[in-house]
Amino acid sequence: MLEETTDSVIEEPVEIKLTIGVCTIPKRMFDDRFLPRIINKLLNQIGDRKDVELIVLGDNKKMSVGKKRDRLIQMAQGKFVVLIDDDDDVSDDYISTVCRIIEKNPNIDVISHAQKAIIDGEEWIVDFSLHHDKTPPLEQLSYWYQDGLYRDWE
Repeated sequence: MLEETTDSVIEEPVEIKLTIGVCTIPKRMFDDRFLPRIINKLLNQIGDRKDVELIVLGDNKKMSVGKKRDRLIQMAQGKFVVLIDDDDDVSDDYISTVCRIIEKNPNIDVISHAQKAIIDGEEWIVDFSLHHDKTPPLEQLSYWYQDGLYRDWE
Protein backbone atom coordinates (compact mmCIF):
# COMPACT_ATOMS: atom_id res chain seq x y z
CA MET A 1 0.00 0.00 0.00
CA LEU A 2 1.29 3.45 -0.93
CA GLU A 3 1.46 6.05 1.75
CA GLU A 4 1.12 9.71 0.88
CA THR A 5 3.09 12.34 2.74
CA THR A 6 3.10 16.06 2.34
CA ASP A 7 6.28 17.60 3.58
CA SER A 8 6.03 20.77 1.49
CA VAL A 9 6.02 24.08 3.28
CA ILE A 10 3.28 26.46 2.29
CA GLU A 11 4.56 30.01 2.33
CA GLU A 12 2.34 32.91 3.22
CA PRO A 13 1.68 35.15 0.22
CA VAL A 14 3.85 38.25 0.22
CA GLU A 15 2.41 41.62 -0.70
CA ILE A 16 4.24 43.06 -3.70
CA LYS A 17 5.51 46.52 -2.73
CA LEU A 18 7.18 47.44 -5.97
CA THR A 19 6.70 46.49 -9.59
CA ILE A 20 9.44 47.42 -12.01
CA GLY A 21 8.26 47.41 -15.61
CA VAL A 22 10.75 47.50 -18.47
CA CYS A 23 9.81 48.17 -22.11
CA THR A 24 11.97 46.80 -24.91
CA ILE A 25 11.98 45.79 -28.55
CA PRO A 26 13.35 42.54 -30.03
CA LYS A 27 16.57 43.98 -31.43
CA ARG A 28 17.54 45.17 -27.92
CA MET A 29 16.64 41.97 -26.05
CA PHE A 30 20.05 40.35 -26.50
CA ASP A 31 22.21 43.44 -26.98
CA ASP A 32 24.35 43.80 -23.83
CA ARG A 33 24.09 47.59 -24.01
CA PHE A 34 20.34 47.45 -23.41
CA LEU A 35 17.97 44.91 -21.87
CA PRO A 36 20.48 42.34 -20.49
CA ARG A 37 22.47 45.11 -18.74
CA ILE A 38 19.52 46.70 -16.93
CA ILE A 39 17.82 43.36 -16.17
CA ASN A 40 20.99 41.92 -14.61
CA LYS A 41 21.46 45.06 -12.53
CA LEU A 42 17.86 44.94 -11.30
CA LEU A 43 17.90 41.19 -10.61
CA ASN A 44 21.10 41.55 -8.58
CA GLN A 45 19.41 44.23 -6.48
CA ILE A 46 16.19 42.23 -6.09
CA GLY A 47 18.12 39.17 -4.90
CA ASP A 48 15.77 36.94 -2.91
CA ARG A 49 13.24 39.68 -2.17
CA LYS A 50 9.69 38.45 -2.66
CA ASP A 51 8.11 41.91 -2.40
CA VAL A 52 9.52 43.23 -5.69
CA GLU A 53 8.44 42.01 -9.11
CA LEU A 54 10.11 42.64 -12.45
CA ILE A 55 8.06 42.59 -15.65
CA VAL A 56 9.56 42.94 -19.12
CA LEU A 57 7.37 43.72 -22.11
CA GLY A 58 8.91 43.21 -25.52
CA ASP A 59 7.13 44.19 -28.68
CA ASN A 60 8.06 44.49 -32.35
CA LYS A 61 7.14 48.18 -32.56
CA LYS A 62 3.45 47.35 -32.91
CA MET A 63 2.63 49.28 -29.74
CA SER A 64 3.69 52.79 -28.88
CA VAL A 65 5.85 53.27 -25.79
CA GLY A 66 2.80 54.74 -24.05
CA LYS A 67 0.68 51.66 -24.81
CA LYS A 68 3.49 49.39 -23.60
CA ARG A 69 3.70 51.35 -20.36
CA ASP A 70 -0.08 51.20 -19.94
CA ARG A 71 0.06 47.43 -20.40
CA LEU A 72 2.88 47.10 -17.85
CA ILE A 73 0.81 49.08 -15.33
CA GLN A 74 -2.18 46.78 -15.97
CA MET A 75 0.02 43.73 -15.36
CA ALA A 76 1.64 45.14 -12.21
CA GLN A 77 0.78 43.71 -8.81
CA GLY A 78 2.83 46.14 -6.73
CA LYS A 79 1.48 49.01 -4.69
CA PHE A 80 4.05 51.18 -6.46
CA VAL A 81 5.04 50.91 -10.10
CA VAL A 82 8.18 52.24 -11.71
CA LEU A 83 8.69 52.15 -15.47
CA ILE A 84 12.21 51.87 -16.81
CA ASP A 85 13.34 51.88 -20.41
CA ASP A 86 15.82 49.27 -21.61
CA ASP A 87 18.50 51.94 -22.14
CA ASP A 88 18.10 53.47 -18.66
CA ASP A 89 20.39 52.94 -15.70
CA VAL A 90 19.66 52.96 -11.98
CA SER A 91 21.83 53.55 -8.94
CA ASP A 92 23.35 50.52 -7.24
CA ASP A 93 20.98 50.95 -4.28
CA TYR A 94 17.87 51.91 -6.27
CA ILE A 95 15.57 49.09 -5.19
CA SER A 96 16.61 49.10 -1.53
CA THR A 97 16.16 52.88 -1.39
CA VAL A 98 12.69 52.82 -2.96
CA CYS A 99 11.57 49.92 -0.74
CA ARG A 100 12.91 51.65 2.37
CA ILE A 101 10.90 54.78 1.49
CA ILE A 102 7.77 52.65 1.00
CA GLU A 103 8.30 50.88 4.35
CA LYS A 104 8.93 54.11 6.28
CA ASN A 105 5.97 55.92 4.68
CA PRO A 106 3.15 53.38 4.26
CA ASN A 107 0.53 56.04 3.48
CA ILE A 108 2.32 57.80 0.62
CA ASP A 109 0.91 57.78 -2.90
CA VAL A 110 3.83 59.09 -4.95
CA ILE A 111 7.60 58.80 -4.75
CA SER A 112 9.48 61.41 -6.74
CA HIS A 113 13.17 61.98 -7.26
CA ALA A 114 15.73 63.76 -9.34
CA GLN A 115 17.45 61.94 -12.15
CA LYS A 116 20.46 62.51 -14.32
CA ALA A 117 19.83 62.46 -18.07
CA ILE A 118 22.54 62.53 -20.71
CA ILE A 119 21.20 63.69 -24.05
CA ASP A 120 23.55 64.13 -26.99
CA GLY A 121 26.47 64.19 -24.55
CA GLU A 122 24.95 66.98 -22.44
CA GLU A 123 24.09 66.21 -18.80
CA TRP A 124 20.80 67.40 -17.35
CA ILE A 125 19.29 67.04 -13.89
CA VAL A 126 15.58 66.35 -14.16
CA ASP A 127 13.91 67.03 -10.81
CA PHE A 128 10.48 65.49 -10.40
CA SER A 129 10.17 66.60 -6.79
CA LEU A 130 6.73 67.92 -5.93
CA HIS A 131 8.37 70.48 -3.63
CA HIS A 132 11.35 71.52 -5.71
CA ASP A 133 12.19 75.15 -4.92
CA LYS A 134 12.15 76.11 -8.61
CA THR A 135 8.90 74.36 -9.48
CA PRO A 136 6.61 77.04 -10.89
CA PRO A 137 2.82 77.19 -10.57
CA LEU A 138 1.03 74.61 -12.73
CA GLU A 139 0.06 77.13 -15.40
CA GLN A 140 3.75 77.83 -16.05
CA LEU A 141 4.96 74.22 -16.21
CA SER A 142 4.82 74.00 -19.99
CA TYR A 143 7.14 77.01 -20.12
CA TRP A 144 9.61 75.63 -17.57
CA TYR A 145 9.55 71.99 -18.63
CA GLN A 146 10.12 71.36 -22.31
CA ASP A 147 10.28 67.77 -23.47
CA GLY A 148 10.40 66.69 -19.81
CA LEU A 149 13.67 68.55 -19.14
CA TYR A 150 13.96 71.24 -16.53
CA ARG A 151 15.50 74.36 -17.93
CA ASP A 152 16.45 77.31 -15.76
CA TRP A 153 15.21 80.25 -17.83
CA GLU A 154 16.48 82.86 -15.40
